[in-house]
Amino acid sequence: MTFALILASVFLPLSLSLLPISAHFCPSSLPGYANEVGEAFRAMVPTSVVWLSYGVATSYVVADAVDKGKKASAAWTSESGRTTKVAVAVVDTFIWQALASVAIPGFTINRLCALSLYALSRTTRWPLAARKWTTTALGLMAIPVIIHPIDRYSPKDSPAPHSVTLGDPEGRPCRSHPCGSP
Repeated sequence: MTFALILASVFLPLSLSLLPISAHFCPSSLPGYANEVGEAFRAMVPTSVVWLSYGVATSYVVADAVDKGKKASAAWTSESGRTTKVAVAVVDTFIWQALASVAIPGFTINRLCALSLYALSRTTRWPLAARKWTTTALGLMAIPVIIHPIDRYSPKDSPAPHSVTLGDPEGRPCRSHPCGSP
């Protein structure tokens, strides 16, 4: 287990250093990546740790949805329709963040790691521990690679009311706007 922590302390910062840092990035978005890290370590840790990582990522999604609801409430000056506008902002943010931050990346890293572990077992004579560590390293290194396509193919032109409500200049909720800065 000590070796696992040492390797994690090497690969995790390397992987996070490759994340797409933009003007909209802030450290509070890092919990949104927890499930991807959990999936990368799935071969090495108990399943409960992976599920805990999904709990952390889901907490980020909930917090972001609540934050967007507060901002929509503050931006809406009239009492008429405020509840509906806020509810739409919260639900819309939650759905898109759950997909873009939890479901799609988690599934992608899970399948990549499962496929790499299977391929390594069929094509190499490496010991199981070496195959698992290689799979974990591949999963961690894939995290920054999959983020741009997921954000790019998020529905930019969707009729999502929250895009209009919150004034997102790119018209989509993504991990690039966790601090709420447009």
